[in-house]
Amino acid sequence: MTNKLSIQISTYNNIKLAKSLIDLLNKIADEFLIIDQSNQYNKNLLKKLSKVNKKIKIIDFIPLGYPELLRSFAIQNCKNNWVLLVDVGEKLSKEFIKKIPYYINKNNVDGFICRRIDKLSKGSYEIWQPRIFKKDKVVNLGFLHDLIGINGKTETIIDKNIFMIENIDYETNPEKLLRYFKIESYTSRLLYKDLLKISQKRSKLLFKSIKIYLKIFKKDEKTELSYFEYKIMNILYLLYLYISQKEKISFKGIKFKNWYNSKKFKFFSTTNISERKLQIEIKNEIDRYGGLIKYLSLDNALVITTLYNKLKDSKLKPEDNLINLLILRNRLGFNYFKLMKEDFNDIK
Repeated sequence: MTNKLSIQISTYNNIKLAKSLIDLLNKIADEFLIIDQSNQYNKNLLKKLSKVNKKIKIIDFIPLGYPELLRSFAIQNCKNNWVLLVDVGEKLSKEFIKKIPYYINKNNVDGFICRRIDKLSKGSYEIWQPRIFKKDKVVNLGFLHDLIGINGKTETIIDKNIFMIENIDYETNPEKLLRYFKIESYTSRLLYKDLLKISQKRSKLLFKSIKIYLKIFKKDEKTELSYFEYKIMNILYLLYLYISQKEKISFKGIKFKNWYNSKKFKFFSTTNISERKLQIEIKNEIDRYGGLIKYLSLDNALVITTLYNKLKDSKLKPEDNLINLLILRNRLGFNYFKLMKEDFNDIK
């Protein structure tokens, strides 16, 4: 018996890319399950597309700044046990697409680790990620850029002709960096060893500067950055990006000498002791619950539906939707389901 394939895609105001991906993979897919966090205009475009292609199933939700939070819910709602996870901006090699039916019908394997090539403005690098798997074997915590886990036997696809590729714009998109920094300040424990790992790939000068800082202040690499240190390091990183690739970074009219105080970078100039305490408290709670998805109950259909109905008209930025939700979760504690009766606009 031939196994059928569900393809899971998340989209945020990029319906053209989603359509291209669907057209590319339509022959091998039995179902496309799309988590759509777009505005109403783009939602309408996707719904029109779903009327033409009956394989498309849509789950509407509010934008939260990144797709990993909703992947568990999406994967578990796929109708087939075998799932291919694809980012909306990725392109798959022709050889990869041809081989997928073979992979999902292979015996005694629960998932496949695939080659992904990230193209930067200067060069590229490879990472390996689980992208084809049985949905009943998936483990996912929901953190930013967190890879799903597979609780079973995996196989790595080493064929160089089989890969997925995506253009990465983090280096030339300060707004996206800022969004990620803000999310991580509430959800992830950023240790100096993580910062060293990142900087070593990007800049020897930045890497050496951090090492000197640790030596002067006698800090261990396993130490978590304070809120102040976290912001300083982010500013240094943005300075590095500006200096090393000035011609590729658009600040949209913001002069470099005053960008620090501009509204676009207001996050960097709002050090607040009570806010830092709240961030640490939320991160500790997330750890106790075993990840963001469990903490926010984003594997629960009732919560997903209620949140969307309550917040679908929100004018906030995606990252602020998530932070407000984390604050509300922290406020309600075990009474989180009182969210159904709370007014989200009251959150400050």
